[in-house]
Amino acid sequence: MKVLIVGSGGREHAIAWKVAQSPKVDKIYCAPGNAGIAEYAECVDIGAMEFDKLVAFAKEKEIDLTVIGMDDPLVGGIVDVFEACVDGTLDQINLEFEDNAAVCVVLASDGYPVKYDKGLPISGLDEFGKHEGYYCFHAGTKFDGDQIVTNGGRVLGVTAKGKDLKEARANAYTATEWVKFDNKYMRHDIGKAIDEA
Repeated sequence: MKVLIVGSGGREHAIAWKVAQSPKVDKIYCAPGNAGIAEYAECVDIGAMEFDKLVAFAKEKEIDLTVIGMDDPLVGGIVDVFEACVDGTLDQINLEFEDNAAVCVVLASDGYPVKYDKGLPISGLDEFGKHEGYYCFHAGTKFDGDQIVTNGGRVLGVTAKGKDLKEARANAYTATEWVKFDNKYMRHDIGKAIDEA
């Protein structure tokens, strides 16, 4: 199956990561994508609101499934542009859930949402591949040559699993220390109520 994901943020990165795990998927494209998504998908230079170009690309590449991650294309009517076919077998899908918890801490650019610098080199991303249950989803990144740099206010979603929310929160905050960029900012109260419960 060939899959096209439309968008360029952390949501689309998480979708690409999960879609890449399916044995039914042969190829993933993302328009426009980002530096993190490029690990799982071929990023194509088509904007999420360029509906005619997206349709032409989907036809050219014989895309079997298109996933729209961003809100703007949905509000803009992309579903009306794409033809959708549903075979009526959704009730036959067996969903499986893990018996654990996950917490995500957003690493942002200091000054977001008002004014912030872009193009700052990011390091430490390789650390996530060394640890089971730790993930880093890119939201505002891009490549500058071979270097991944900041390209937005919300830069990365550092996510970690744990046996419960308390452990997942501790793991996520530990993982935030692996990532370095000059104007890194994060809230320190994400899931704080978990520790107080």
